[in-house]
Amino acid sequence: LAQSITGATTFDYVIVNDVGLTLNSPCTVNQTLTLTTGLITTTAANLLTIASTGGFATPSSASYITGPLAMVYSATGSKTFPIGKGVGTYRPLTLNYTALTGPSTVTAEQSESGFPGTVPGNDTQLGTRYWHVTQSGGSAYTYNITLNSGLSSLTTPVILKYDSPTTLALSASGTNGAER
Repeated sequence: LAQSITGATTFDYVIVNDVGLTLNSPCTVNQTLTLTTGLITTTAANLLTIASTGGFATPSSASYITGPLAMVYSATGSKTFPIGKGVGTYRPLTLNYTALTGPSTVTAEQSESGFPGTVPGNDTQLGTRYWHVTQSGGSAYTYNITLNSGLSSLTTPVILKYDSPTTLALSASGTNGAER
């Protein structure tokens, strides 16, 4: 049976091994979120946050987050966001802070709809897939992002930075469908 959580809640450990879980309120996991089977559905108002001490066990194409996911960084390092959109579109994102001063919360969501801005004239969006990544807190940071696009090849990938109403195309590198 699909399950739901209502009422802002903090857990140390959560295991998802069912059809799915819908968050009807914000939820925080301090230690381990084990993803065995089923999707966790979130929204911006009902956000899942993984504390700096937390992480994931066994995310896969059978179990991931569909909707926004926030992860807290207390230091440099790499974290993988097991995200996708709906059933069958598991597209994880890995963010590695190589420099960071102070705690930072990164929120990421993968989308299967069109990019919200205007793609610059010399660039073309391949399909409708994109990731929305935001950061709050922290300072003096540098990072690398690795995306799993599910595409077999890209000739010259770019990062489109949308800051309404302007869209900038930033250089990126990519191989075998993984953009950076």
